[in-house]
Amino acid sequence: MRFLRFILVLLFISLIGSNSVVYAATRHSIIDTYYRFDVPLPEFTEFWRDMSEREAALNLRLWEKPLAGSAHVYLMNTGTQPLEIEDVILAGISLKRAIAFSDQDVRREADPASIYFSDLSTADRKKLISAGDPIWWRTQPRSAAPGTVCEVAVRFRTNPPGDSVKLVLAAAG
Repeated sequence: MRFLRFILVLLFISLIGSNSVVYAATRHSIIDTYYRFDVPLPEFTEFWRDMSEREAALNLRLWEKPLAGSAHVYLMNTGTQPLEIEDVILAGISLKRAIAFSDQDVRREADPASIYFSDLSTADRKKLISAGDPIWWRTQPRSAAPGTVCEVAVRFRTNPPGDSVKLVLAAAG
C-alpha cells in the first residue's frame, strides 16, 4: 500500500445535531460534527421537481425528489505534521473507491462522478444506497497544517436512516 492507513476516528454524527466534542488520536481532535438538512425553498420547487412545467400543470407525475443533506466533521490538527484525510469510509466501504468518475468525454467544469460508475459489487452498491446514497465527499483544505482546522463533508442523495451517520476517516501517515 502506498501509505500506511490508520483509522483516525470512528464517530457518530447525530442527525439532529450533536455539538459534543470527541477526542481521537493524540495528534488530532474533533472540534464539532453535525448533519445539515436541506431546506426547502418554494421559489426553487421547479429545480427539485423531475418534470417539465407542462407536466406539472397537468399533474402527469406526482413524484418529487426528496431533500437530503450533508454530514460535516471539523478536525483540529494538534500534531506537528500536516494532516491529510485520504479517505472516508461509509457502511464499511471506501468512498474514494466507491465514487468514481465517468469515462465520458464531457466538456464541463466538473466530470460526472457517481457510485454507479465504480466497480462496486451490486451488494456494496445497495449497502451504500441504503446508507444515504453518497454523492461526493471532500476535505478542505486538503492538507491541514499543525494548529489549523479542516472540514470533511459527505453529501447524500437521501437522508441516512436512523439517528446517526457512522463515518470512518482515514488519514495519511
